[in-house]
Amino acid sequence: MKQSVLKGEEIFNDLSESLSNAKDRIIVVTAWFTDQKLLDVLIDKQREGTVVSVVIGDNKDNQKLDFKALTDLGGKLTRIKGNGFGMMHQKYCVIDNSIGFHGSYNWTVNARRNNSESVIKTDHKQTIEELLNDFNKYTMTETKSNDEKKKSRLGSFLNRIKPNKITNGEELENSKSQSYNDSSGFQIERGNISIDEVFKSIISAEAKNTDEESLKNRGYELCKEVSGDHNVLTKSMNSLYHLYVSDNAENIELKEKLIQKIEKKKEELIQLEEIDRTKKNTSDEVLGITKEKEITFEKAALEKDLELTNKDIELNKNSIVDISDKIAKTKDKITGLQLEFMKPAFNWFAFVPLFLFTLGLGGYLMLFYSSSLYIMIYSLQDSMELIKAGVPLADINPQVFESDALNKSFKKEGLAGYFITLFFFVPLVIAYVSHLKNDLREKRSVMDIFKMIACYVIVIFIDGFIAAKVTNTIIEIKKEAKQIPPDFELTFFGLLEDLNFWLVFCLGALPFIFLSILIEKLSVFLKSVLQKQNEKS
Repeated sequence: MKQSVLKGEEIFNDLSESLSNAKDRIIVVTAWFTDQKLLDVLIDKQREGTVVSVVIGDNKDNQKLDFKALTDLGGKLTRIKGNGFGMMHQKYCVIDNSIGFHGSYNWTVNARRNNSESVIKTDHKQTIEELLNDFNKYTMTETKSNDEKKKSRLGSFLNRIKPNKITNGEELENSKSQSYNDSSGFQIERGNISIDEVFKSIISAEAKNTDEESLKNRGYELCKEVSGDHNVLTKSMNSLYHLYVSDNAENIELKEKLIQKIEKKKEELIQLEEIDRTKKNTSDEVLGITKEKEITFEKAALEKDLELTNKDIELNKNSIVDISDKIAKTKDKITGLQLEFMKPAFNWFAFVPLFLFTLGLGGYLMLFYSSSLYIMIYSLQDSMELIKAGVPLADINPQVFESDALNKSFKKEGLAGYFITLFFFVPLVIAYVSHLKNDLREKRSVMDIFKMIACYVIVIFIDGFIAAKVTNTIIEIKKEAKQIPPDFELTFFGLLEDLNFWLVFCLGALPFIFLSILIEKLSVFLKSVLQKQNEKS
């Protein structure tokens, strides 16, 4: 005896090899079968002539594979349904009635690849026989199912010899229940018995004619001969059953008698059906006339209702139009009232920064231009007065910005203070005009661009002139304070190289450009707010 325990991938490899080497017969019993590779091996062996029989559980997983290729070649497939809460849970295989595999291994892809499984491979004779007996139990269940199919075919035979239009289990109807006795002694009550019951009663009567005593004695003799051995008794009882069937099959006279009775019953039932059909037709005719009158009356009533409904629809349409007009007018009134009480939205988050930046740059430019004008007009004069007053020359230090320009200008005679203060509005107006547009168009016209360039040129010229004049004034003061030679002359290129010139120029020109942009932004913002207010009003 050879016996081994297989695990993991070794199970599939050994099982596949053993199946491929099978000669006569392969028996497979497994709860789940989803491995196409093992099914292909079985199909190949069936094609080679090996008898393949497979028993699997009747479940959804076992619908994944197509076993038709196996059964078309002559292989046998049996599906076992569950019994209550139980199910067929076997996993074994017998090859050539000599080698058996049994264990936890289902014939599935998951068992082959993922699961931890173990299987015993054995050639132990008693184990093989027990596995074959277990397999025979499942095939006997299939045989019983086939016997039921044969009985079903017998029922089909009986149905074929019944009268036309009388189906299985259909009862013959009649307004009054009548009964009569036929020639064979069977009492048939019309309206209460079906044709199947008639045939069953005839067959039952013939079965009663069997000599039961003789049959019982024969069975007793067979049991006595085998001393009640259950292994032999089953075969003996099968022999007795076939003997009984063959004896009855040879009784031609009983067959003929049974056929004659069936034919007679057939004729009687046909007559009864004709009587019932005639009564039913008469009743149907009367019912049809009554139904036709009812339909005519209902049709007239429905037509009248339809006419009234159409009138109501027309009236409702006119009402709907009037109501729609009223709704539209009411909506217009509500919209007007909402606009009257609705305050225009004002974007303070955008306005406040623009306003503060514009105001700050404007204040800066006012101080810058007032300081520059004061230096141009009065700084040299103030320096001469300081020298005459005996102030040390080293203490005279002219700068590009005069912090006290406004205060000093108002102390001068005449309108000097007002002139210096109001001069700031010259670059302010130029900045405003340079970015002024007639509407809120995103793109500038050619005229707008020309106007902006002209304003920038004017401001650059003014700032350049102021820067040059302030630079020259500072040099003159330094000459008077003897900080540079008296014969020093400021040339054009010397002016461009002087740091004071560029300092004054940049401090005036750059803030002007930013002020122009801020004025444009503020102007566009205020115009958009005004436009929204006009649209709402």
